[in-house]
Amino acid sequence: MKYIANLTDQSDPTNALKYIAQDHYEKFHMKYIKWSLSVHSKSSNIGCWGETGRHPLIYEACKLAIDYYERVESSDNLILSAAFQEQVRYELQWYTNISKVIEKYNVPSNTNTRSKLSTLVTHQMRNEFVDKWKLVKATSPKLEFYNSIKHEFGLEKYLCLVKHADARKSLTRLRISAHNLFIERGRYENPIIPRADRWCVHCKLKTGQVFIENETHVCQPNATCAAQFISCYTEHQNPRRQKHHHRIFS
Repeated sequence: MKYIANLTDQSDPTNALKYIAQDHYEKFHMKYIKWSLSVHSKSSNIGCWGETGRHPLIYEACKLAIDYYERVESSDNLILSAAFQEQVRYELQWYTNISKVIEKYNVPSNTNTRSKLSTLVTHQMRNEFVDKWKLVKATSPKLEFYNSIKHEFGLEKYLCLVKHADARKSLTRLRISAHNLFIERGRYENPIIPRADRWCVHCKLKTGQVFIENETHVCQPNATCAAQFISCYTEHQNPRRQKHHHRIFS
């Protein structure tokens, strides 16, 4: 609960989501999400959370902790009751941390009292997480394309509707910028290439025109490089064909 209590002190959205991602259990959770989406380990956590609609595990842990807190507080067991009163009297860490979370996220008195306190508190915490997710998504240069197509937090329907595994993987990688286009690859050059200089080499050589090699450019049907990228994608889907040295979705 100390981790959750500290989380409530994180006012900056970017720092708050980074703090969540550093939790050991969330690292394991995110590793599973990225495995299920077939994206690499450096893929954006924001994109992975958003595509699957999965909230961090810490909120479920908080719900269970508050449920236990309420059971102990109202317990008829003399030993449990005495232990709880000692927590309150000496303001021990377990009691103070849970109280801090409940105090911050406690619901107004006119809220439906039939709902459990833990449900109401974690519902507000999840809503706060989504608000911070939207802010970080909107301000991240890496997720400029994703921000233009992803507006609400939740599981994307294509993950269930697209049955062809390779097509589904490639679509996810394109959407969350986990691809090999120069707009993404330039981030890892040494020195880092400015975004404005991450040109599409194919179009520059063929037509002399300068376009940034990003998701929007390669998806244009009239782009000079469109056929090349479609060819790369096709060869990636067919393992019997010779591998191409320039793959978008690798």
